Amino acid sequence: MPTAMNPRSTDTGDTPRIPPSRLEPLPELARFAFDWAPVLCDPAQGCEPYHRAWSAIRLFDQQGASPSGWCHLRAGLRELRGARPLRVMISGCADTGLLAIVASAFPDPAEVEIVLVERCETAVRQNQLCARHLRRAIALHACDIREVQCAPVDAIIGHSFLGYFPNHERTALAAAWRRLLKPGGVLLLSNRLTQAEPARTMPPVQGPVPEDRLAALRDRAAAHQWSGRDLDTLEAAARSFWSIPPRPKVAEQSLRRALEDAGFTRIRIEYPGAEDSPFLGPRAGNSTLPRAHISAMRPAS
Repeated sequence: MPTAMNPRSTDTGDTPRIPPSRLEPLPELARFAFDWAPVLCDPAQGCEPYHRAWSAIRLFDQQGASPSGWCHLRAGLRELRGARPLRVMISGCADTGLLAIVASAFPDPAEVEIVLVERCETAVRQNQLCARHLRRAIALHACDIREVQCAPVDAIIGHSFLGYFPNHERTALAAAWRRLLKPGGVLLLSNRLTQAEPARTMPPVQGPVPEDRLAALRDRAAAHQWSGRDLDTLEAAARSFWSIPPRPKVAEQSLRRALEDAGFTRIRIEYPGAEDSPFLGPRAGNSTLPRAHISAMRPAS
């Protein structure tokens, strides 16, 4: 498998306005996922279009934007910094955006032990390559978050993860997070939420595939020396990605109940207004919902 990335430290210190994506070798990572998602993604999970296109869309369509809400996640992690090394778990990931957030929150690798749990092998391998590039140690678990067994952690972060679980499964998800946290540990999430419980029969709303953005995607990829059949394949992958129906909406009250039922306290859900980075896609079913900054704590005793 291609691993042609030169390991080097690119940590940028404490400058708050520098986006974490500056740490990621996105051209190499996008190329890796594009080439290897057809091999590494499990057909039963149906994630190949997502993982094959995601990093390339971030790179070419979004100019390397960090995940929306990254300021909330990084600020929450930085509040935990102390004398002892912290253990931080990444719960699910699209690519290496969350790893970059953790690395930017802890410029000194000795400050943090990173654990990643993700069921798709494509994203796991991407994070392995990115961690090597950043000279970071990372423990990788290719499995469902509800099944992972490891030493407890001080913090768990997740991004746009809740929609992968139906409403009736979210208490079990929250219980898994609580089990994996140390007493006093913190859960930090960024997720779009709705104020009303979504109707069970409401069909997903799907926006049209953006032809102009597909053309711009090709042009920018060509500027990065992608050519020929790769451009056609990238366009097809992006079209498939932008045709994926939106995931089920997550209501704020149902999320609160799931966290409370799992034993979390100090639950905070805030809506910052403006996005930290543009939304990656035209899917109107969820893109019009406000993004929430979510935090909760496992009680210390």
